[in-house]
Amino acid sequence: MKAIWKTKEPSRATPLCTIVDGYDPVGNCLTRNLDGNPITWSYDDLYRLTGQQKAGQVCTYTLDGVGNLKTMWEGGSFPKTFTFNAADRLVTMVEGASLTTYAWTGYGALESEITGNSTTGYAYNGQDQLAVVTEPSGDKTTYSFDGDGLRRSVATTNVSQDPPTLDVTTMVWDGSDYLLLNEPTQNRVVLTLDSEIVSCGSKDLLTDPLGSLVKEISAGASLGSLVQLTPYGTLLPTSGKVSVPFVYIAAYGYFNDTADRDYVRARELYKKLGRWMQTDPYWPHEPAFDYVGCTPMSSVDPSGKQGIQLDTNPDSMWSQPPFVRSNNCYFYACDRMRPGPGIRDWPNPGGPGCMNCTDDATSDSCKCKKLMECIAKDGFMQPRPRGKKCPKGTFTVIAFVRPTPPCDYHFARSLPDGRWCDKHGDFPVCDPFDDPYEHNRRLGWSAPQT
Repeated sequence: MKAIWKTKEPSRATPLCTIVDGYDPVGNCLTRNLDGNPITWSYDDLYRLTGQQKAGQVCTYTLDGVGNLKTMWEGGSFPKTFTFNAADRLVTMVEGASLTTYAWTGYGALESEITGNSTTGYAYNGQDQLAVVTEPSGDKTTYSFDGDGLRRSVATTNVSQDPPTLDVTTMVWDGSDYLLLNEPTQNRVVLTLDSEIVSCGSKDLLTDPLGSLVKEISAGASLGSLVQLTPYGTLLPTSGKVSVPFVYIAAYGYFNDTADRDYVRARELYKKLGRWMQTDPYWPHEPAFDYVGCTPMSSVDPSGKQGIQLDTNPDSMWSQPPFVRSNNCYFYACDRMRPGPGIRDWPNPGGPGCMNCTDDATSDSCKCKKLMECIAKDGFMQPRPRGKKCPKGTFTVIAFVRPTPPCDYHFARSLPDGRWCDKHGDFPVCDPFDDPYEHNRRLGWSAPQT
């Protein structure tokens, strides 16, 4: 077992908080000591979280074979028991004598939640972003977004006014980070450091190694109460009062909409259920509603669309009939094996017609920009930010184009041992190599993109 020590210190070098984390050989967080308060976690044979134990609170979870939570007990009087349909969509939740039923849109977003005679409705815009929440009382909260998918405003019914009015919060973004929150009663500047949120208004954020809030620090290093969360982010009743909207995975900007739900840029996390409200952008290649592989103590998903690599198809299968003749370098790089029967069954980025390879050197198909647009259209891969590493459980893919006629493209993907491999047309997967740039340069490719 390996351990990471993390200490937060103010300018006077007096420790504010000491966290010691212990991990198993595959990276699952097993133990934490927070200023002398121990926490332990347990996992099943698939490394999915099954339990958390700390002073005064025990959480237990059971899961089915595809990662759906069957039961969740986070210290309440009764466990929550879930049932799902064939599409892995949550159908019912039973907690004691309370039955809640769920309905979904055709494209996999939570549409309604009915408990007894109370119904909460959810409506979405054309980009599958949560646009309206209708409470059982009829009060509505509306959300607006810009063309990049970033939330721009929140309008909530203020029932304390007669007649009721709308309280509006607008969000000004700096790239992908919050810069300013214009709220009904105050404006708060949100500061970031290397894309991680470190303060909001007059409060600095003291976070744990995964990025969740531990304490708020006021001016003069006045510490707030200890913030305690369940593994999937619900604030415990014994926790201290939190004034900032960034609590669970606070450093990465999860915005606390309600006690049960967080806005996570690309979609919403239903913390009470331990799952996403919308289907994964990379479904069906990724689990539809799974949150970080059911390992919330070891993984985060800052954007709400981080792929979690499933078991890769072994290289031996890529080199055997019929797979060897019905897959090419692109689907090998995506690890999306096709069982098609024909030699010309090779899929191109973006589907038919997107990559229109020609003998014309001026064609857009001879340019990296066009290739990247077609890759983005499929959604099987996502660009890696410059200077960043791919997250745990994923692999790197490098795309090349041939800038001289006839225009063409090629892909290479990284292997767990640090080497690289590729597949040329209907040929078997190649022997691993060390330098993908030199390997492809010899073949006439250039302009690499990762």
